[in-house]
Amino acid sequence: MPLYRHETLADRLPWVEVSDYEIVAVDRDRTRAFRRSAPCEYLIILNGEANAASAHGRITLRRNDYLALDETDLTLRAILPLEMMLIRGAWSETTILTLFQVRPDRDLEMHYHDGDEYWIFFRGHGTALSEGRSYEVGPGAMIATGMGYEHGFPGANARETLEAVAFETALHGQKRRGHLHREEHGDPVPARALEATR
Repeated sequence: MPLYRHETLADRLPWVEVSDYEIVAVDRDRTRAFRRSAPCEYLIILNGEANAASAHGRITLRRNDYLALDETDLTLRAILPLEMMLIRGAWSETTILTLFQVRPDRDLEMHYHDGDEYWIFFRGHGTALSEGRSYEVGPGAMIATGMGYEHGFPGANARETLEAVAFETALHGQKRRGHLHREEHGDPVPARALEATR
């Protein structure tokens, strides 16, 4: 089953590399310290702006910027009210980590990838398709779509603007990047059989 919430990740399928995620808010002029708590961990800015400082130096982060956390302390000071997501797990490679939107007036076409992809929603509601099934999604939901299975929001199935993080891990097979389509790239070749719904 590719639909998860933070509290159901303990029962995730064996191939799902994301073990936890959370949204963190920091008020303007407040600070928050972070240190990696899983084998791999990203911090991505959803909204706002912050100064980040660590042993590696200083940087300003804005919407859609991200950092890989390590064993050193990272301190963020919010310049503007800050909303961010922490994504934890164990993956060997990251090929995509970005924010995306789905709007009621525009489809997100059906497509597939040469890697596993995770959509983690933080705003809006709608109906997503993944691996031939429909899923109602909203803030806090995560869809895990395995390599070679199609997913999208055809027919503008967003009831309002949806916002999510798209996170794709290591590429396999032909190792092509980005959205792949049957008409242009051929029929998808899944990396594994669909798991029975739990």
